[in-house]
Order: sequence, then C-alpha cells, then structure tokens
Amino acid sequence: MKKKNKERGREEEKKEKRKKRKKRERKRREKKKEEEKKRKKGGVHRMNFIAEHSEKAGAEGEGLFRMRGKNFLDILSRTQDT
Repeated sequence: MKKKNKERGREEEKKEKRKKRKKRERKRREKKKEEEKKRKKGGVHRMNFIAEHSEKAGAEGEGLFRMRGKNFLDILSRTQDT
C-alpha cells in the first residue's frame, strides 16, 4: 500500500531528528572522554608534585604515593619553612 505524503514527511523528520540526536550523543561522549583523560593526567601531575616535594623534605618518594591528604600538607609545610 502506498503511503501518503504527510506520513512520508513525518518519517523523514523522524530520521533527521534521530541523526541529530546521535550526533549530539557522539559529541557528548567524546567530550566526556577528553575530560576523563585530562582528569587522569592531572592525577599524574599531582603525584609527581608530591614526590618532588617529599624528596625536598627528606621523606622517601615511594611511601608518599600511598600517603595523601594531611601527610602531603604536612610535607608541604616543611618544605616551605626551609
């Protein structure tokens, strides 16, 4: 059975909307991936920063990777005093 023009038009609109929605979702996923990469990269930078300061304070760098938070602040304060 042949479809009416009105029905065909609606189907075309639906297809276009679906395409746009998929494109939007793809962009959103890519953006999320980029942010995740940046966040992970920041974590590495922070660890290097901690290790660097721990060496200045005389603490062993390896142990400091497991210690965060208060210990890090304590070591930073020791490095700033010198």
